[in-house]
Amino acid sequence: MPSRGLGDVYKRQIYPEGVDSLAQAFANRIESYYPYLGMALDHKHSRMPVIVHNESSFSNGVFVWAPKRLEIFTNPDPNGYHQDWLSQLALHEGRHAFQIDKLNQGITKGLSYLGGEQMVGAMAIFLPYWYLEGDAVDAETRLSNTGRGRQPSFEMGLKAQILETGKIYSFSKATMGSYRHYIPNHYELGYLMVQHGRRNYGEKFWIDFQQYAARKPFLLNPTYFSMKKYGFKSKKQFYYQALDAYRQHWMVTATGRSQTPYTDWNTKRSRHYTSYTFPHAISGSMVFALKRGIDQIPEFIFLGKNGEEKRMYRPGFLNSGRVSFSGSHVVWDEFVPDLRWSNRNYSVIRRLEVATGKVKNLGHKTRYYSPALSKDGSRIAAIEQTADQNYKLILMGIDGQVLESIPSPGKHFLQHPAWMETDSALVIAGSEVSGKSLYSYSTTSGTWTRLFEAGFDDISYPVVADHRIYFGGTFSGIDNIYCLDLEKKESYQLTSA
Repeated sequence: MPSRGLGDVYKRQIYPEGVDSLAQAFANRIESYYPYLGMALDHKHSRMPVIVHNESSFSNGVFVWAPKRLEIFTNPDPNGYHQDWLSQLALHEGRHAFQIDKLNQGITKGLSYLGGEQMVGAMAIFLPYWYLEGDAVDAETRLSNTGRGRQPSFEMGLKAQILETGKIYSFSKATMGSYRHYIPNHYELGYLMVQHGRRNYGEKFWIDFQQYAARKPFLLNPTYFSMKKYGFKSKKQFYYQALDAYRQHWMVTATGRSQTPYTDWNTKRSRHYTSYTFPHAISGSMVFALKRGIDQIPEFIFLGKNGEEKRMYRPGFLNSGRVSFSGSHVVWDEFVPDLRWSNRNYSVIRRLEVATGKVKNLGHKTRYYSPALSKDGSRIAAIEQTADQNYKLILMGIDGQVLESIPSPGKHFLQHPAWMETDSALVIAGSEVSGKSLYSYSTTSGTWTRLFEAGFDDISYPVVADHRIYFGGTFSGIDNIYCLDLEKKESYQLTSA
């Protein structure tokens, strides 16, 4: 149905009955960002219909040409940094709308009178995927207080590749991927390349890049000629220049940084890259972890100190990806599609009994994320994200029976619950307009308390031991582990990675 009270550009919205406020909120955001999104590309695009999906358990947005439309999935990323999800969609997908609409000019516009909207979409083949996504990430970063471009993890892959191996991979490998080595995706590579272009050659660099694709497709490789104006023989040459500039910058910053000593348990090197996440110490010589990689089906394993492994279980499609282990049980959230509707799906918590290997679904058609087992293993805490963007802390028994459903304070977005000692309270990451914070919720008094304010920096995955809370943070410009001492009422950096 049409939304009301909007400007002319995004006047038409299609959404399910009952989510008028969500649709209106998104419309307000994208209308307010409209003049700024087009400024970098020197363009104002025509009317753009918006389709709102609110029954999906995953987070996404997509811009499609032919027929022209912008589709958003309103469920926030359960592991996201501080950014209102509707604003994130408006900035990122809104930039895509400008990118493709800008192609509708010159000879391309003439061809569209004969071939319809498909002709404009076809010209997008001249714009590399790394440019389209990198420019959209640039928009979400420059026009907000956060954005992926400000997250240390976003450049970590390329930084590690260059500093630890000393290599800049070939342009074809960087853009097309590898079956052996970890290659940062087109979002990460694209953002750094788009930033390099704007920083050194101004907005006109990418404006010309798009203008040539729209007005001179008969050149077959129009972007080559646009880059030639700035002294580049190819996109490959531009790639090497950009990566070499980043290498020099990263090497300078790395020389002044000390690193925390560590012991590498994964001593057996695989032919292909593999990651181990969510480790839980079982003893001094054994940990539980989630293992996955490019040729590795995700599986729960026991990992010994000398690198020996024992497979425990292979889960289905992980949703938030978080896994919690208590010794007797493992819980995680899993993506479950609807039997009929492709845009309706669920996030269901599953429980594995370690002794018997039996697996049970804890609920049906739920939207539960980031489960955490209590210290005594008798209860599970999880975050519920409803279809209308309300957030609740859910406490359930080990059998899946819901014991409490607690609304978030101030309707803030909640993430990553963790049980405190004695299981009388929980620590939870919360996101609001002013930034992210760590909250505690008392199960005895039913009260919320703010423990720590991070501002616009990201904090994630708190873990509690005695009177200390350990959590990931981005305050140093690199993802590191921090500690909040509740007794001394002080926080400090624990690692330097």
